[in-house]
Parts: sequence; C-alpha cells; structure tokens
Amino acid sequence: MIDISFKKDIESPKILSAIFEADSFFYGLIDSNNQLAEVKLIENVNLLDASSVQLNIPDFHYDKVILTNCGEKFMFFAEMPDIEEVKRYSLFENQKIFIDKLIDKNVYVVHGVDQLWYDQILMWFGSFEMIHFSSAISQNYYLKPGKIVHAHIFNNKLHIYCQESGNFKYYNVFTCHGDKDYLYYLIAANEELKMNFLSETLYLSGLVDQNSSIYSTIKSYVNNVIFYDSLPFKLLSNDYRHKPHLYFDILSSALCVL
Repeated sequence: MIDISFKKDIESPKILSAIFEADSFFYGLIDSNNQLAEVKLIENVNLLDASSVQLNIPDFHYDKVILTNCGEKFMFFAEMPDIEEVKRYSLFENQKIFIDKLIDKNVYVVHGVDQLWYDQILMWFGSFEMIHFSSAISQNYYLKPGKIVHAHIFNNKLHIYCQESGNFKYYNVFTCHGDKDYLYYLIAANEELKMNFLSETLYLSGLVDQNSSIYSTIKSYVNNVIFYDSLPFKLLSNDYRHKPHLYFDILSSALCVL
C-alpha cells in the first residue's frame, strides 16, 4: 500500500479532522478553501498518553476540531435512548458516552470512548466534536436516492454501511485477518439484508487501491466496485496516487454538522 501521508505548508488550517482507533490515529488539516493540505497516519502509539498525540499533531488555533470514533463500542436505537440506562450496559463500562442522531433519520447511534482517554484529549484540545463513523457516512449520503452500499477499509477493519431510499439499513465493523475475510463479511451482510447489493454497485473507500489484493478479491465477486471520490475537497498532494477515496473518513467527517 502506498504512503498516504503528505504535507503542503499553509498559514492557518481551519479544520482538524482525526480518526482514532485503539493504537493509531489518522488526521487531516483543511484550509478555508476546502483544500486538504496535510495528512498523517500515526501507528503504534499509546493513545492514553495525550502527549503522544500532542507531539504528532500541529498546534494551530483551529476553527473546528472533529474526532471520529471508529471503535467497536456502539449500539443503534430507533428512538432517543435514556443515557442513564445506557450507562448500565457492560459494553460502555468506564466509557465516555456520546449519542449521535443520524441526519434526517429516526436512528440514534450510542458510542463510547475510554473515559481516561477522553479526559486527556479534552485537556489538550479544550473543546472538540466527537462523532461516530456511521454518522459521517450517513451524512455523506444525505438525500441520495436508491440503494447505497459503502465499504470502508482501514487498519484491518471493514466498515459496511447500507441505506435504501434514504432509510438507514445497516452499519457494522469487522476485524479482518486476510483478504478473504473482507469478502466473507460482505457476503454475510448481503445475505442478512437480502438486498442483493453484490450484483449491483459497491462504493469502496479507505486504504485500498486497484493494485491491492483486497480489491482483487472483492472485485472477483462483486459486480461493480466504484472508488468513492464525490467529496467537495481538493487534495494538495503532488503524488498522483493520492486519490480522494483514500481520505474518505477524514473528509466525510469534516463535513459533519451536529
């Protein structure tokens, strides 16, 4: 896989969009002209040590800081849940809990991050918005008609999102240990939803390209695979291999309005 990091010097980036997982984070800096000027992927770090994050992200006065939770501690509800009841779930033990309403849908996603991590990050940033990745995907497809199936790949994780006629159908995230795992979970989701999306179009994004074995494995089974690039941002990278779909998570998150 290509190195997706790049940097173009600008005076004052307006938006910091960062994706956090268990031991890595991926951030992008965006200027006032919706230009993605800097991207960096940091792996094998202790995120409970806020200084490890602070040392790796440039210190600017951002207009907007948005952190996206791609973790596996989440639940969906058809109505606004009682936060006190949610706190009693073992899934959210020792977690800072957030609730997102998927845009224009009667669907709520409850998600959590480690309370200690949250406290340390809050001390550094002062204030920020925290969203779940499913919220970012949902807002990206707001008012889009028909059947939508989107798969996003990042650090051995497969995120699958589905909606039909504007209605949320499905989101889940899976850990994959080999190329065939990605295909297995796509087939399983297809059978569970009975949407027959594998014979239609699958939008693909994340750390995957046409030269990857993951792509070849998926393409051998799925009728039409399209790398998603319909985002209103310009990449200030001189590397022709840097395509918009590689940065779908940080860019779609930057568009979110909560």
